[in-house]
Amino acid sequence: MVRAILSICLMLCLISACANSGQSAPDTASSASVEHNPEISKDRALKLAQTHLALKNWSWGDPESVSEREGKYYVYYKTPERELRLLGARVLIVDKATQVVSAQKRR
Repeated sequence: MVRAILSICLMLCLISACANSGQSAPDTASSASVEHNPEISKDRALKLAQTHLALKNWSWGDPESVSEREGKYYVYYKTPERELRLLGARVLIVDKATQVVSAQKRR
């Protein structure tokens, strides 16, 4: 109990010291990830896209093409004609900096 109170007091002191100095606490996690996370290659983007499909249990097959623009890779998959008319193309977007994969919004 005493250790918990001392820990809380210590955290409050650190927070108030940062607030009084006009600085925020350093965010070491995000700065470290930026330094050690260079932009990814096209091959890595394809692997991430295929992994995303497997995790979502979507069977889109192999990618047809990949384009690169605005810091992202766009991975295009063959889309059945009826689905294409109703929902649009099957496209996964892989952010080059963060390696986050998302599906392009479909109608």
